[in-house]
Amino acid sequence: MELLVLLALVFLGLSVLIRRRGCHTGVRRAGALAPAALVIQNIVDPAAAQCMLIENADHFSNRPAPPFLVALEKSNGGQRGDGLTSVPYGPLWSALRRNLMAEALHPSRLGHIAPLQREATQGLIAALGKELPVVSVREHLSAAVFSVVARLCFGDDIDEGYLRAMRCGIRDIQLIAVVEAKPSSGSMMAKLTGDDELVLLVLEFRGAGAGTVAACLEWTLPHVVNDQEVQEKLSDEVQSAGGTVVSSSRSLIHGMPYLNAVVLESLRMHPTVPFIQRHVHADAAGFLGVGGTTSDLLMQVSVGAIGRYTKTWTDPDEFRPERFLPGGEAEDVGPLPGPKEIRMVPFGTGHRFCPGVGLAMMNIKCFLAALVHEFHWKPPTVGCAGVDVTELNTFVKGMKTPLSVRLTRRTLSS
Repeated sequence: MELLVLLALVFLGLSVLIRRRGCHTGVRRAGALAPAALVIQNIVDPAAAQCMLIENADHFSNRPAPPFLVALEKSNGGQRGDGLTSVPYGPLWSALRRNLMAEALHPSRLGHIAPLQREATQGLIAALGKELPVVSVREHLSAAVFSVVARLCFGDDIDEGYLRAMRCGIRDIQLIAVVEAKPSSGSMMAKLTGDDELVLLVLEFRGAGAGTVAACLEWTLPHVVNDQEVQEKLSDEVQSAGGTVVSSSRSLIHGMPYLNAVVLESLRMHPTVPFIQRHVHADAAGFLGVGGTTSDLLMQVSVGAIGRYTKTWTDPDEFRPERFLPGGEAEDVGPLPGPKEIRMVPFGTGHRFCPGVGLAMMNIKCFLAALVHEFHWKPPTVGCAGVDVTELNTFVKGMKTPLSVRLTRRTLSS
């Protein structure tokens, strides 16, 4: 039943539009004031980010509302729902966060997703193998990661047909900025969900759950292609650890320090979320030393700039996983910063760090280990200098040119 409801919701999104305009257009929530003008403050210094996100986290824990939610609020009589990513910092946020961390994302549950990862990895390897030798990998990565997230949320009995339908539907929903039709007021769909809940399903389920992990994999693989020494070290470690193409369990993954270093170096250089944004109301601007302003502030931490800050990192534009190994300059640096220093923030920090960091890291490492164990990765054409790693800033930072590579299968003796 849940599968049918979910599938219906996905396809409903392709036709759901908001007609509640007219008298609703100029309506605001009771007591609400016209929004103040917004002043953007860009932050690229790790010390400033540390001061804001950790030392003064209570003052900097509200995120700006996503554009979709703002549009819904304006066309829905000032009413808007919130999910964990957009709800204001406070009791409701705390309750939602505790519930998520205590159940679905509790560390003790990560081991239970191994069968889902194994099946997704098998499917990914098979799909890539059908297109040898030159393969465009983006859609294959996205499909594999999506299958893990979808089955984790809705049960492992979702078949490939449902997965394809959900992926296509959700991708199309993301392209719809303004929706124009709504189910009849008495329909089952109208009772099950509103416009705001549907949009939150899309943003949180697709973006945070699957899109960022697939993007990280696509960013890591070009460095594996461009630096064959890194690739062979990684392949040797996976094989030495006793892993196979589909059996990189949680315990095996934790025993692969070079794999961890490669993933961290990729996240440092190519964080999948370009910015950490915090909204500060005008009446609190004085706390920041910004006096005499009637404007709200949008504090925008550049995650990429933090990860390549020249005073923090040696040769920050070089892909060098060894920096995260024992004896390296970042041997104690992980995906989340400690309380005293920020050097990279791919999953955020402070009160609103990404609650799915453990799941994301497990998925990235599992897929990467299997891909390097199974295939040799090389540039798409002979004599090609390397893969283009030009960035494209969108909601999730991706590669401007989708990754295309030449794959050959490895043998156990290689």
